[in-house]
Amino acid sequence: MENRNPRKNRTFENLPVQVFGIEVLESRGLIVESVSGDFIDVTIDGNWNSVMNFTEQDIFLSANVDATDKGQVTVPINYRLANATVTVKELSQNYLRVQFDAVEKHSKEVEITTVGTLPDGFELGELKPRQEMVEVTGPSNVLKTIAVLSGEVDVSNRTMSEVEFVTIHALDSQGNPVDPDKIELASPFVEVDLSIMGTKEVPVHIVASGHVAENYRLGSLTSVPATVQLYGDTKKLNSIREISTPVQVEGRSAPFTTNATFELPEGIRRVGQDPVIINADVQQLITQQFSFLTSDVEIRGKDDSLLYTLGTQDAINQLVVTDTRTVVGTIKAENLKFFVNAEKTTGNYLLDIQVEGLPDTTSITLREPQLDVIITEGSTP
Repeated sequence: MENRNPRKNRTFENLPVQVFGIEVLESRGLIVESVSGDFIDVTIDGNWNSVMNFTEQDIFLSANVDATDKGQVTVPINYRLANATVTVKELSQNYLRVQFDAVEKHSKEVEITTVGTLPDGFELGELKPRQEMVEVTGPSNVLKTIAVLSGEVDVSNRTMSEVEFVTIHALDSQGNPVDPDKIELASPFVEVDLSIMGTKEVPVHIVASGHVAENYRLGSLTSVPATVQLYGDTKKLNSIREISTPVQVEGRSAPFTTNATFELPEGIRRVGQDPVIINADVQQLITQQFSFLTSDVEIRGKDDSLLYTLGTQDAINQLVVTDTRTVVGTIKAENLKFFVNAEKTTGNYLLDIQVEGLPDTTSITLREPQLDVIITEGSTP
């Protein structure tokens, strides 16, 4: 008699294997790098009716993985069938292989380069990241491929040194970018000190110290040249308005010249080596006496309702002027005017005598520097 329900084999191809335990391993700092054997062929055996009514949804494949460190683990593939009248005759692969990598943190060097061209007269100085190393988190095998963390600064049309915030990217040894989705930078940017070098012309400021000899006066102080050109970081140069040089004049009694000396800020230097000459004019002083009548002293700013009379008894006063011979020779007695500024109330006052008609550089001494002025009420008309 013919068997109407014979035995039959049937193969289901490329069925997925559900992998358990990945989340636990990720919590330990491991990540799945690759999985081999997570899709396999399953051959079942059973009577014809059962086998032909069987579907791939009736086959459940799984594997439980566990690991403590990076590397490869091999675990058996488990199966379960929805119909007990059918059995598994063969699996195309009985084991699942999972390659794990560890999530690690490595410090990587930061390298900053420039693009663009500086304007004429300017040069690139130091280009230094303030954070020379940045921590990168990711799979150890990916971290091994990172050669440098690279960033660029565009220096086109730049003339002033600055602190730049520069975005950085991971590159391999060939200069190719490393997939940013696989790694995490502790900071996506670094601060970079961009130093631009240039020149600036500033005036020479002469600072005299000491005192010239008695009966001499320090005249003009000049430098040849009057300005110097400095080279250095443009931000530092921007803060320099002048450059000072000391000159010692103690005891000097004649004009003299000397070479200037400069204490420049760190990183700033002079352009050229030619000396800067300081010319100091030391002038001899002489005196000359002028006599004038006390009655010739003008009382200015009088109140017409008051009466002003002189209490000073000396009819003649004396003025001594001190200046260089050339200046003293220009002072004429007829050009001198003596005056006091009047008070506005009655009383007896000693008022300072002032002199007009003298050069600004001239110093004076009066034998009687004050005038006694008596102010009383005027007579009623």
